[in-house]
Amino acid sequence: MPAVISDHMALQANAPAAIWGWADASEVVKVEVAGQTKSTQAGADGKWQIKLDKLQASDQAQTLTISGTNKIIIQDVLVGVVWLASGQSNMEMRIKDKMHGLVDNVDAEITAAKHPEIRVFVHDVPFEIYQLPVPADESAQDRAGSWRVCSPETVGDFSAMGYFFARDLQAELKHPVGILTSAVGGHPHRSMDQCFLQPVSASRQRQVHGSLHTHRPLALHRMDQHEE
Repeated sequence: MPAVISDHMALQANAPAAIWGWADASEVVKVEVAGQTKSTQAGADGKWQIKLDKLQASDQAQTLTISGTNKIIIQDVLVGVVWLASGQSNMEMRIKDKMHGLVDNVDAEITAAKHPEIRVFVHDVPFEIYQLPVPADESAQDRAGSWRVCSPETVGDFSAMGYFFARDLQAELKHPVGILTSAVGGHPHRSMDQCFLQPVSASRQRQVHGSLHTHRPLALHRMDQHEE
């Protein structure tokens, strides 16, 4: 399974969320979650994908089970809204960052970061465009990382923009919020997938009040909306 499908993950509500992975050629794979059971057969290259029926947002932890020749159990899965936080150094900057410094009132912000309904996917080794070796041009099949439950112990490594956006959004919607962080300082805009470089639309902005409402973060993109 890819790293992004792992314990503490967030699944997108009200959309056909995809679960995918690798198996032996022609292996039958079954996925079970939230009362749904879906199955498919891996292709000759071992790749497989299943799209779930629309899930309802819930802060009740679910178990995701993937069965084939072996069984993988993903624990503590929440269903809510999932956003991709992509961009350059402004999105990359962490709450407690060695390179970019600290956010204002960092100690108070960390102490107050008790939001178990917020889940943030963080890569084990962030890309540093300022250092060699730079990432390969080819897309990787997977990249090591894990979902982290928002707490004072974990929030220091979160994208500051991603965290404050998620915090305000969760307070407004009362649903779990997942953030997939993929930001590299100094990365050329034109080399990024155009799907993730559109400003947040007016209708999406109306979901959030407060300071983020007027900032229009360039590369926060909700995973269930590709067009409006």
